Amino acid sequence: MKQADHFVALVSGILFGFGLAFSGMCRITKVLGFLTCLPDYWDPSLIFVMASAVCINLVTFNLILRKRTKPVYKE
Repeated sequence: MKQADHFVALVSGILFGFGLAFSGMCRITKVLGFLTCLPDYWDPSLIFVMASAVCINLVTFNLILRKRTKPVYKE
């Protein structure tokens, strides 16, 4: 791997970890609350985190595709 590969992996990991920590999904109780099928204990907050991430990704991905004619980073 080149140095650029390591840098891209590091930045991606930091951004992903920050997103998990900011949304509170690092707490095991939140994730288990979503995976629990019992109606009294079910926590739908993970759905909102995932839906907001998908919406942001759709918008930014479309903006990037419109502005770029060739990839910035490729092997």
